[in-house]
Amino acid sequence: MSIIWRKVWRDLWGNKFRTLLVVLSTAVGVFALGLVFGLSDVMRTRMTESHRAGVPAHVTLGTSTFDQDIVDTVLDVPGVADAEGETWASVRWKSEGETEWRDGIMIARADYEAQRMNLLDLLDGAWPAHSGIERALAAERMTSRHYNVPLDATILVEFGRSERRVPVEGVVRYSDAFPPQLVDIATFFATPETVAWLTDEEEGYNRLNVRLESFSEEAANEVGEQIQDRLRRMGLGVGGYGVTDPEVHGAQETIDSVLLILTVLGGLSLGLSGFLIVNMMNATVAQQVWQIGVMKVVGATGGRVMRVYLAVAVIYSLLSLLLAVPLGAVAAHLLASVLLNIFNVPVGPFRLMPAALGIQVGVGLVVPWLAALVPVVGGARISPHQAISNYGLGAGFGSNWLDRLIGRIRRLPRPLALSLRN
Repeated sequence: MSIIWRKVWRDLWGNKFRTLLVVLSTAVGVFALGLVFGLSDVMRTRMTESHRAGVPAHVTLGTSTFDQDIVDTVLDVPGVADAEGETWASVRWKSEGETEWRDGIMIARADYEAQRMNLLDLLDGAWPAHSGIERALAAERMTSRHYNVPLDATILVEFGRSERRVPVEGVVRYSDAFPPQLVDIATFFATPETVAWLTDEEEGYNRLNVRLESFSEEAANEVGEQIQDRLRRMGLGVGGYGVTDPEVHGAQETIDSVLLILTVLGGLSLGLSGFLIVNMMNATVAQQVWQIGVMKVVGATGGRVMRVYLAVAVIYSLLSLLLAVPLGAVAAHLLASVLLNIFNVPVGPFRLMPAALGIQVGVGLVVPWLAALVPVVGGARISPHQAISNYGLGAGFGSNWLDRLIGRIRRLPRPLALSLRN
C-alpha cells in the first residue's frame, strides 16, 4: 500500500465517528432517493401491468335498463370492436349475526366464463351461479378480507323493503373495485337473474362497456358521443359516458402527486447531507493544514493533494451506497406492497429497479464529490509557508459570536462543534 493510501486509510479509521457520521448522513439522502424512485418505478410498472391485463373498457356508459339487442346494435357503430352489458345495483348488506347494515355494490354479468373486458380473476371457490332457486354470489377479495366475508359465508342483502339471504361461494379480484378501507363500500358479483331477484326489478343491463378497434382519447370521445346519441334516439336514458386509457391506471395521477412530494423531501435530505460533507471536509482540511504544507515541501503538487482528500470523499460515497442501495430497494418493495394492496394490484416478486439504482449510484457518487471539492480546492491552494506557519483555513475560527460561544463549551466533540457552527 502506498503512503498516500495509508494516509487515506488512517484519516478514515482514525476518525471513526466522523466517518460514520458522514456515511450515515449521505446514506440517508441516497436511501431517500432510492426509496422514492424505486417506489415510483415499482408502482408504475405493477399498476400498468395490472391495468393492461384487466383489458379495460375504453368507453363506459351508464343507462336505463336495456337488453342484449342494444348491445348488438352498438357493435354496428364505426370504430367499435366489442361491447358488453353489465348490471350495477347499489344495495345494503350485512353478515349473519350483525346488526348494522353496510353499503355495497352488486355487479352482474351474463357469462363469467367468457369475459372479454374488465376481466375478473377467480381466486377461490366458484363463479356466481343461478340455477332454479339456487343463487350464489362472489365477493371481491378486498371485500372478503376487509369485512371478514369468507368463502361459504351467508350475507343478508337489503333493497327497498325486501331482504334476502344469499351464500358467498366465490372470491374474485376486480382491479377497479372500490377500496373498502377508503370508501367503506363492499363489492359483490352475481348473475343478472340474481340481481333482479334481489332488487325486485326488471332483468337487464344498465351499464354498457365498449372497446374500440384502436384507442385514442379523441376517438373514444367521438364514439362515446355517437353511442350516447343513438341510445337516446332509441328511448334509453343515458347518464353520460367515461373514457379509460388502457395504458394509464385510474389511480396513477394520485400516486404521482404523492411521489412528487416524496421526491422533493428526498432531494432536501440529500442536500442536507451535502452540507454536512462540506462541513466535515472543511474540518479535515483545517485540521491537517500542517500536513498539507509538509506534503508540498516534499514535492506534492496541488493536484496530488486534491486527489488525496477527494479519495476520502469517494470512499464516503461508496460506503454510503453499500448501505443505502439494498435498504432503499427493500423499503421501496415493502412500501409498494402496502400501497398496491390498497389499489388491488398484485405485488409480484421483488426485483431491483434499474432506474432507481442508476439514480442512487450517480447521485451518491457525484454529490459527496462536489460537496468536498470546494474545501479541498481551498486547502490545496495554500502555500507551504502558510500551511507550516499554521495560517490558512482554520485562522478564521472565533471571528463571530457563535464560534466564541461554542468555544466556551468544554469537552464538546469536535464533529459536533463543527456541525453546530456550520
